[in-house]
Amino acid sequence: MTINEKIKCFRTLKNMTQKALGEATGIGEATIRKYELGIRNPKPAQIKKIAQALDVGENIFFDIPLATLDIATAGEAASLLLLLENKLGASYSFSRLKNGDIDTKTLSIHFENETVNKLLARWISDCQISQNGKSFITRHSDNISDSDKTALEIHSQVILEETKQSITSNQTLLSDSIDK
Repeated sequence: MTINEKIKCFRTLKNMTQKALGEATGIGEATIRKYELGIRNPKPAQIKKIAQALDVGENIFFDIPLATLDIATAGEAASLLLLLENKLGASYSFSRLKNGDIDTKTLSIHFENETVNKLLARWISDCQISQNGKSFITRHSDNISDSDKTALEIHSQVILEETKQSITSNQTLLSDSIDK
């Protein structure tokens, strides 16, 4: 998704008109329109103003590797989820409390993109393997030498790092892996 598509997406999600976004940022409505149409690209100072007006982090407008993102607020995390939903399609499952509110402890998300789901499933599985290894070490710490404990902990970390490297380097195009 390009910067112009992201501006339009978040503006629409906030139920703002181009005029309202222009007023909130001090950027002319015509300029906002040009940004959204891809005729002009906003400079960093304008992106900052737009991000503030839309209550999203500036990073959301750039294609930046996740390791370099500064996700310091719940709003920035939610922005990433909204972008993922927009790009990948998503369905949600949850239970409701007696008062009708959604029970936040039961929320789950499923993406329409099966390749992404498989990568996430692999990550979850390997995280559980790693956690099981740590639990094993804790439960049997009296019977395991310190050097074996260290070796098992390192092995657990290596599994996760290898999995992270493998899943983040997957080059399958999103448009090629959406189940219809």
